[in-house]
Amino acid sequence: YYTQAASVEKRINANREAAGLLERAVKLLDALHPSRERDALELDLQTSLGVSLIGILGHAAPEVMQVYDRAMVLCQRLEADPTPPLLGTLITNHIVRAEYGSALRYAEQFLDLSNRMEDPMLAVEANYMMGAIRIWLGQFQVSRLYLEKAISGYDPEKSKLHTFLYSHDPKVICLARLAFILWCLGFPAQAVEKSQLALKLAQEIGDPYSLAYAYVWNIHLLMNLRAYHLAIEPTEILAAHSREYHLRHWLLDTLILKGWLQAEQGEIKAGIESMQENIQRFRDAGAEFTRPFFLCVLAELSARQGDLRQSQSLLAEAQELIEKTDERWYQAEILRRQGELLCLQSDLPGAEETFLQAIQVAREQEAKMLELRAALSLGRLWLKQGKYARVKGLLAPLYTWFTEGLDTPDLQDAHRLLAEADLNSVNGS
Repeated sequence: YYTQAASVEKRINANREAAGLLERAVKLLDALHPSRERDALELDLQTSLGVSLIGILGHAAPEVMQVYDRAMVLCQRLEADPTPPLLGTLITNHIVRAEYGSALRYAEQFLDLSNRMEDPMLAVEANYMMGAIRIWLGQFQVSRLYLEKAISGYDPEKSKLHTFLYSHDPKVICLARLAFILWCLGFPAQAVEKSQLALKLAQEIGDPYSLAYAYVWNIHLLMNLRAYHLAIEPTEILAAHSREYHLRHWLLDTLILKGWLQAEQGEIKAGIESMQENIQRFRDAGAEFTRPFFLCVLAELSARQGDLRQSQSLLAEAQELIEKTDERWYQAEILRRQGELLCLQSDLPGAEETFLQAIQVAREQEAKMLELRAALSLGRLWLKQGKYARVKGLLAPLYTWFTEGLDTPDLQDAHRLLAEADLNSVNGS
């Protein structure tokens, strides 16, 4: 009875109620004598309970980890391979804890399983998992291929079943992540289009977790586009949505982004304090991923306040985390921020070297937008030094590569800097 009731509650997105019913069902098993049948039933219940708890607490919450640890014990006792939903959750748990090597090993196992079973729905989830991990590693083109493959295999008729098994709609989250990748690769207009498609589909489907996912990455995209005024409304919507559906993980993520937005609107001190508080709460909930990114944002804001020592400490911590976890998706930006800090400290040779490192990392990742940002920072330094020809040699081919988003702040900055270098070179000749 409790299992059937929980299934109904899950289908109407009442994760908290479903979790409570499943917990009661698990407790009833205590009255049964030990047997393979009892363990198999508990494995099914624990797996379903884990999915419901993820919808409420997020993947890295201690309560979630306890459920899945128990599920793995049951798999070993039954001498059975982890079920696909269990394997998928293990992958995400490792991602959230920034354990990308372990996540990748499980994801490869998942992909192999989907190929052996020739199951299209499993293939969609497997390709999403492979793509998600590659993003964090800074392998944007590889990630793009996996996500596009997942989207091409998506069957809307199986959306509800997929969401029931894996706690998300795969097309929504693939579109949301693909949007940010496209921005990194230098396609800002396509990025905005994909992000809007993710939001539209999530709203049509009505799954709270998937909608929160789409909103979070929409806000990430808008903030990196420096379209802060456009990020205000989705941030407020997501905060209210996360509270309504008790989505603790997404609420904390939203509050961190809200602190960043607050700082960009002029309340730097209050924004920094809000970010620091909620980053700590994020970590207390077991999440370690995205920390280099958050530290980079905090470092920039601290530098704006004139606290260069704090900025330096935050960037050093971010770089240490990159080396420890291999989370490299924002590495070029972190190096660029280090270069900007060295400029403020009047270490211009060190700044130039660091900007060149940022450019090299971005080129290796084929991240044209991040390469442009690093080139802009170096170009500004060279402009002040009167190296006008070098500014044009660096920026002109990069700027002309872009075919869209010419009205975005980064590309407008590049256009102005090139014009200034050209004007100065003419006046100086």
